[in-house]
Amino acid sequence: MISNLTRKLSLMLLMAVGGASVLGAITPADLLKKGDESLKNGHYKQAVSFYAKGCELRNGVSCASLASMYEDGEGVEKSYPKAISYYKKGCELRNGVSCASLASMYEDGEGVEKSYPQAISYYKKGCELRNGVSCASLASMYEDGEGVEKSYPKAISYYKKGCELKGAVSCSSLGYMYFKGMGVEKDYKQAFEFSKQACTLKYGFGCHLVGYMYRDGKGISKDLNQAFVFFKKGCHLKNASSCASLGYMYENGEGVEKNHRLALPFYAKGCHLKDESSCHNLGTMYYNGRGVEKDIAKAVTFYEQGCNLGFKDSCKALQEIKAKK
Repeated sequence: MISNLTRKLSLMLLMAVGGASVLGAITPADLLKKGDESLKNGHYKQAVSFYAKGCELRNGVSCASLASMYEDGEGVEKSYPKAISYYKKGCELRNGVSCASLASMYEDGEGVEKSYPQAISYYKKGCELRNGVSCASLASMYEDGEGVEKSYPKAISYYKKGCELKGAVSCSSLGYMYFKGMGVEKDYKQAFEFSKQACTLKYGFGCHLVGYMYRDGKGISKDLNQAFVFFKKGCHLKNASSCASLGYMYENGEGVEKNHRLALPFYAKGCHLKDESSCHNLGTMYYNGRGVEKDIAKAVTFYEQGCNLGFKDSCKALQEIKAKK
């Protein structure tokens, strides 16, 4: 996520500028800037002082920054009560980040008793203040029926607003709902456009869905070259499914020249990102010595990872290996 000025600091400022009249000329924006600089340089006490003064002068961003320090214990003793207090003030000052952070704490019961009504109320306010994270979080609650009656129409409405605010998660979620026909008529064209927008905003799952649609010709002409491009973007953005898809394309020569050696690192990355099929395929490559020297011990390790992630074929492969011993 994103204490008042001490007497000592006040005196230092007075001495530095030559008088109290100049101190009074320091604007909330100046205090915020000084707070940011102090935080960046690891001068936490100064950062707290500047943010606190800025918050007193009704600068919502200063309130949010100070609250975040107390929430995370960054340079100060962690204090949820202080974090909540400053987030509340920031939200009252129409700072959307403060509203979103406060809502998240109520949603998760972080430092405060869990309260979905409070979470919804603050997310709504944050969304009204054009905070995209608030819109996406509120949409997700309606999509999943978390603390509210499930409502796909409301979820779509808030995701649309979040996407308009360039919220990558909102665009991606909207694309997926159109792809699956969740609360709306299935529409691959809309799914493609929203997912592509999410990918442009650097959200890996959006890239993956675009790649998938190109690969299978869903609502768009099949184009394996474009599929490869978008899977590569998704994998770079740490989307595990995209890495798995790249590995599969190299392993099977789908749209690219077959190359087991090149498939290996993509499966390895996918497995590291907890994609069960990547772990399984990596295990199989080690078991059969495809693109890598045969290594049963490593194969077992990756099959175990796949099995632990719920991939049944990995569990079956482990049983077969044990049966041969």
